[in-house]
Order: sequence, then C-alpha cells, then structure tokens
Amino acid sequence: MEQPPHQRQPSYPVDDAARRRAKVPHELFLTNLIGNHILAFVALLGMASHNPLPVLAVPLLSFLVLAFTLWRGGARGGGAPPGRG
Repeated sequence: MEQPPHQRQPSYPVDDAARRRAKVPHELFLTNLIGNHILAFVALLGMASHNPLPVLAVPLLSFLVLAFTLWRGGARGGGAPPGRG
C-alpha cells in the first residue's frame, strides 16, 4: 500500500541540519512572493493612477530580499548539494 505524499521519504537523503538551514530562505521566498508580489503590488497598483512611483518599490524590495537570501547562503557556505556541483 502506497503512503500518502506527506509521509513519504525523500528520494535522496536530507539531514535535519540542511532542512533547518533551508527553512528561513524558503519562508523569505514565500513572504516575498505573497506579501510583496501579490498583496503589495495590487495595493500599489490601485494608487498608480495618482502616483506611479510607489509601484517601483515592489521590484526594489524583491531584489533586496533576493540579495539578502543569496548573501546569507554564501556566508554559510551554501551552494550546490554534495555531488551536484
């Protein structure tokens, strides 16, 4: 009998330390995607007829979140998993 998807083991081994290290960048990505790209963009788009400059905050904030994530990954020695790069 096949296990439900949330109970299956990954097809490759992932230790708990790597899983914990991946949690913060993943949450930053989701917050940026939902909060910035969807909610903030729609709200600022409504104001764009009066002043279009605040809409530029969306790509700026997105770039800053991405740069921070990459900077933190480089500071921890992140990169390709073993055997993949």
